[in-house]
Amino acid sequence: MSHCSPCTSIAERRSNSTNQIALNSLYGKAVDRHLISFDENFKLVLSEKVKAQAKYEMVKKYFLEI
Repeated sequence: MSHCSPCTSIAERRSNSTNQIALNSLYGKAVDRHLISFDENFKLVLSEKVKAQAKYEMVKKYFLEI
């Protein structure tokens, strides 16, 4: 499970089920690295860093086409 908003050291936030989303490894790591996030409607939000890599096929396939 990945956390929707950062947990830091706050145990309550870490165990709060409303702050978790099931993601595969690729997207979980992208969230951890602040490359992607989700808005309040769970729509994918791309960082400027990801958008700058739009020319690469992998970025198109796994991020831009979603």
